[in-house]
Amino acid sequence: MLVRPVQADAHSDEAQLLSLLNEMTELATKTRMNQDYVPGVVSVLHGHQLERQGVATVFEALGRIPGVEIAGYDTVSFRNLKIWGSGKHKVMLDGMALDDAVQADASPPLMLPIEMVDRIEVIRGPGSATHGEYAFAGVINIITRKQIRRGWVQFDSFDGKGVGGQWSEKTGAIDWQMHLHYNDSPGQDLQVGEDILYSMGLGALSNAPGSAPNSYRNRSLIVQGEMADWSLQGFFLEARWSAGGGITSVLPPADTGHVYVEQNSGLQLSYRGHLQGDWDLQAAVGWRGYGVLQNREPFYPAGVVNTGGMTMSSHVQENRYDLSADLIYKGFSDHTLLMGAAASRLKLQDVWSAGDYDPTTFATIPWQRFSPDSAWMGQGVSRTILSLYGQDQWTIHDKLSMNVGLRFDRYSDLKDALTPRVALVYRQSGQRIYKAQYAQAFRPPTFLEKSLQGPGLAGNPDVRPETMRSVELSHIRKAVDNTLSLNLFYSEYNDLIEFANGTYDNSRDAISYGVEVEYNWQPTAKTSLHAGFTAMRLLDEEDHEPFALTTDLLGFLHLSHQLTPSLQLFGTLRATGPYHRSKTDSRPELDPQLIFNTGGDWQLPKMQDLSLGWKVTNLFNSNLRTPTATASAYSEDFPTHLRAIWLKLSYRFQ
Repeated sequence: MLVRPVQADAHSDEAQLLSLLNEMTELATKTRMNQDYVPGVVSVLHGHQLERQGVATVFEALGRIPGVEIAGYDTVSFRNLKIWGSGKHKVMLDGMALDDAVQADASPPLMLPIEMVDRIEVIRGPGSATHGEYAFAGVINIITRKQIRRGWVQFDSFDGKGVGGQWSEKTGAIDWQMHLHYNDSPGQDLQVGEDILYSMGLGALSNAPGSAPNSYRNRSLIVQGEMADWSLQGFFLEARWSAGGGITSVLPPADTGHVYVEQNSGLQLSYRGHLQGDWDLQAAVGWRGYGVLQNREPFYPAGVVNTGGMTMSSHVQENRYDLSADLIYKGFSDHTLLMGAAASRLKLQDVWSAGDYDPTTFATIPWQRFSPDSAWMGQGVSRTILSLYGQDQWTIHDKLSMNVGLRFDRYSDLKDALTPRVALVYRQSGQRIYKAQYAQAFRPPTFLEKSLQGPGLAGNPDVRPETMRSVELSHIRKAVDNTLSLNLFYSEYNDLIEFANGTYDNSRDAISYGVEVEYNWQPTAKTSLHAGFTAMRLLDEEDHEPFALTTDLLGFLHLSHQLTPSLQLFGTLRATGPYHRSKTDSRPELDPQLIFNTGGDWQLPKMQDLSLGWKVTNLFNSNLRTPTATASAYSEDFPTHLRAIWLKLSYRFQ
């Protein structure tokens, strides 16, 4: 948890209150509990504080959590389980899950501006016993701000721009709020070296060395209404970004536009109220839509495979309907019981592919949509999920509590899954807390992994879910001006799904272990420090070699100082250790990566509702790179961020 500095503005009362009260969260147990007492490790980041420290998006904020690595446009990994987009962790918006079953992705919510965020709650480690599918390595819950009226504009030094606003109103018995934002960036001039065509002897046909297209555009609309115990939420989130280094490791033309478009939309009606006696009810019914478009992505230039080059488009729409109900019973003096059930129905629609090449012979043809048999995924793919789960929060005595949870999931296209969790929390005193947890988790195969189709490509209908067994030991020490937390973890992964030889398979098992340290210190009312360090390893269980593209070390250090009542300055250092290569890659490990950001936030003295924020990212213009999988594709690895200046003007309406 971040410690708030005292600030001379409208939020100072909240800051002082949070310095006295412990954080409450429902993420780990679905029942409201003190953050320090929940099973496992939960981190809470506060949007207002992050905003004043120059954090721009939810994605950027996740870099302030031990064990979590962020890279590129939307890659997030928990404890070295690295996957594009989401994949092995669950992402929620105000408690509503957003991960799709097409490819277990959730990029658009990660691009939400921090101005929309009240707080971000994160489980580090397995969460399947509570949250089911895709809560494998972690859970992220983005909670939006309420009761706020404001607008903002922002600019950066590479011609990026953004605008957004929030408005809340009370109409009779209904409290409602609306959030919207739009940002657009042409990207930076990221110069890359030789691409894979050089290793094929076709360097003359390549765009490399050259500038990699990295433009992006994001927009969102969230509308919420609350009346008594009822709430209704609707949202539309969209993320667009360009091809980067290319899906085939062939550098696309620098002017390539947004080739990837992802959309999350949904509508949910929820009830949270008291029934009678000692019973409470939480229920929800909703619809979620997920659409992904691959828009004329260049595969190969002319002369590599055919005479005209290869460009492809593809599309899929997933519709999902959910129904859930949780009963909470508090009639026992030492027990809080949770009993829940959920049902989901998922189906793919509007699946198609198009291109300028014959999907069988690869010969050049006029651009056209392919037949349904040549679409990138089967038509009418569907899944039904029925779930039952329960939990007992047992207070053994005033210092010791136990949490026992069990979840059963029945999939129409997979074997049943049973996921347990057992945790102990010992409060030696108000200053020292000890935790121990054993938990299991599973990750069902995606529709892509089961139903992919195309020339030389095939999904695997027999692929099995990934599973995990994990043990965690934690210690939290709290003092008047600082908090230190230490977490040890050991995990065993079975049936990890990988893509090789044109298909997906449960190719290997793995073990992971490490230590996560987090420290918050507020030596004065004006100064605060937040630091985190992680040492970890992810090893192949068979040969005990580290996984390629992973790192053993992560760290961050953030320092904030309230120079005057209206001016706050900050500096942030984020570091990753060397990255491992595959056994067949003769290149040395990628060097440690260091990025330093600095900036400030100024609330105009005579206009307290108007504030100016600024930030310089990668102040020293470090040569930041993300590792590539093989030496034949971008042997010098891939650049990520150049130095940039960012400005934001925000106004709060009364």
